[in-house]
Amino acid sequence: MFNVVITKIELHCFSDASKKAYATVAYLRILFNDERIRIVFVASKTRVSPLKKLTLPRLELMGALLSARLSYRIIKALNFNLVCRFWTDSQITLFWIKGTANKFKPFIKNRIEEIVKLTSPEDWYFCPGKSNSSDLASRGTSVFELRDNPVWFQGPEWLELTSEYWSMQNNAILEGLDGIELEYRKTITWKFIVERGAWWGGFYERLVKSVMECLRKVLGRALLSFEELSTILTEVEAVLNSRPLTYVYNDLREPLPLQPVQFLNFARWDSTLPINFREIIAAGSSRLSLIKRKKYQDLLVKQLWSKWKKQYIMDLRNAHALKNPNPQRNMAIDDVVLIEGDNKSKLLWKLGRVIQVFPGRDGGVRSCLLKTSDGPLKRPVKLLYPLEL
Repeated sequence: MFNVVITKIELHCFSDASKKAYATVAYLRILFNDERIRIVFVASKTRVSPLKKLTLPRLELMGALLSARLSYRIIKALNFNLVCRFWTDSQITLFWIKGTANKFKPFIKNRIEEIVKLTSPEDWYFCPGKSNSSDLASRGTSVFELRDNPVWFQGPEWLELTSEYWSMQNNAILEGLDGIELEYRKTITWKFIVERGAWWGGFYERLVKSVMECLRKVLGRALLSFEELSTILTEVEAVLNSRPLTYVYNDLREPLPLQPVQFLNFARWDSTLPINFREIIAAGSSRLSLIKRKKYQDLLVKQLWSKWKKQYIMDLRNAHALKNPNPQRNMAIDDVVLIEGDNKSKLLWKLGRVIQVFPGRDGGVRSCLLKTSDGPLKRPVKLLYPLEL
């Protein structure tokens, strides 16, 4: 007989997430001098997903953070050195942890920084989802199922093997754009104009034309660097945002016109500051000057909205009062219409029946979904001619 001695102790933490919850589970992997390996369940943590809906990669990242925090508490409680390894089945999470935190949005950046502070990015590895024991906790299961599940208490089978048999893939990080696409899909909403309704985008088409005219006059055939082009585009943006929204008076005593920049940044009104407020800007950043500056900004906001009500809203009301004095009846479901087409002869235009209407903010129908002999079509009402049947 010879004495059995512990040669090495490792801490292995697995993390996973679902739409309902995210979880982590930790095991001690104890190696003996007789080449035996024993796996001991240490602890687990589960958190319910926030009420605010998050993408699955973000929930996986929160599970990884929970895993890092749990490992820190375990090491602190045991009070001896451990070799730590962290496992996740999310390649996007590995990409974030092993990347540069400053490249990402604040939500991801803050959690990556805490994970890197508590762990080393080199200790994070990829494991297949079927061998991730924390998947049981993240998806929810009963106590009886956990009690009879050997994977929950012993971890995956390969954990009892020597490390050369592990399929460690710490470089199996996502190199594509899937993670980026999941992020921007959550925040960008695409709204398309109706087919054959190119005139719908009139106002922003005119803005695009204004930008192109400015760029054509300024640039010509010049070859610019990225920084130079960015500077010029910023100047063009400033020009467009300084355009007047209300009537421009010739008399200097009349109020200045409203501009989009005034709604974007109230501090851009410095050219028309009253004399008593110019002293505030020239003064240093003392407590009294900052209080006066704050009061001045509040006054500007009140003046802006007062001018908005009196000028711009009134102008819009007058403009709409002269527009469409005799509005036509809105399209209704089951109306039979003639659909204007590319053919000059009206005899060749198709017939359709309205099966769905799409009203605008004012309640007027802007477009319709039609049932035709060639299948459903969506067209603006300007291309539809009701038939009196």
